[in-house]
Amino acid sequence: MFKNFLAASMLVLSVSIPVNSHAQTVRGRLVHAETGTGIGGAMITLVDRHGGTADRTLTANTGLFQLSAPSGRYRLRADRIGYASTHSEYFDLQAREVVHLDIFASTEAITLVGIDVTGGPRCRIRPAEGLAVAQVWEEARKALAAAAWTQERGCGPYPTSEAPCGSIPQLRG
Repeated sequence: MFKNFLAASMLVLSVSIPVNSHAQTVRGRLVHAETGTGIGGAMITLVDRHGGTADRTLTANTGLFQLSAPSGRYRLRADRIGYASTHSEYFDLQAREVVHLDIFASTEAITLVGIDVTGGPRCRIRPAEGLAVAQVWEEARKALAAAAWTQERGCGPYPTSEAPCGSIPQLRG
């Protein structure tokens, strides 16, 4: 009798557990454009056609990533300190589809010159200096976004294994 109760309970649980059958998957790898090696610790964002974030994750040490979202039109954005922020072309994600997409990013060195601070009675607008500050803030934004994402999920600050904060399956050719 206990076995019948257990079997019935398992059946009820398996039917009542929600399964996201409408989620589609985007798998890929972030690759260094010059060397062909994977880039780990990068934030990959699945961006919808309105500019909203559908999903995001950090790449594994090998550059592999996996994201899920409902059917729709998307593109990927890759952000990593020391690399140019990179966007894929838009693509359509259909019902029950798995899309494989590699992204290639180039290194982008940010050279900072010394900062001279002087006082004066007026503020002067210096567009060239503003661009350098904007570049520094963009690099800081990348680091803060990755840190916030990992903190929300209880992960370490950067991936130290092949599958940081969840399972990243191996891509099949």
